[in-house]
Amino acid sequence: LSVDYEYLALEDGPNNFTSTLQNPTIENATELASGSYSLTVTATTGNCSPGAVTKQVVVLPLITQAQIQAADTLVVCNFNPPANASQNIMANLNANRSFETGKWSIISQSNGSPVGFGNEAVPNTSFTYDKSGIYAIKWTISNNLNCPSTNDTLVLSIIDHPIVTGK
Repeated sequence: LSVDYEYLALEDGPNNFTSTLQNPTIENATELASGSYSLTVTATTGNCSPGAVTKQVVVLPLITQAQIQAADTLVVCNFNPPANASQNIMANLNANRSFETGKWSIISQSNGSPVGFGNEAVPNTSFTYDKSGIYAIKWTISNNLNCPSTNDTLVLSIIDHPIVTGK
């Protein structure tokens, strides 16, 4: 079975994009070109002609690069729980991009220490721990189309409060 066809992107794409090319492209596309496009495939010869199928195609911009607002390593000296057993942590998430979500996760933690986030789904939250040691956490931004996510990591080095003993 042989069918000749052509693609037609209708005029309801962002910025009034339209094309009668078989493989339409937008050269040097920016985020402004993201949005919903109607793509129509029309059979022009063969047993299926004249037939057409129209599908909506959603084009999203690249996922925002995840960024934690801190140095790569955060050192907490004089750990003396419960006084300093929590750190406020901040990251990015663009509120104008409803298709993106963020999530905090733990990469590694001090052996036997229960740890947690105030809310793992918001960029500005708290991270709690109850032992000194090295903790690695990650902020990940993903979208609802399962495109490759982006992430950033933070290492927390929690150092015990020195205990002075004497004779």
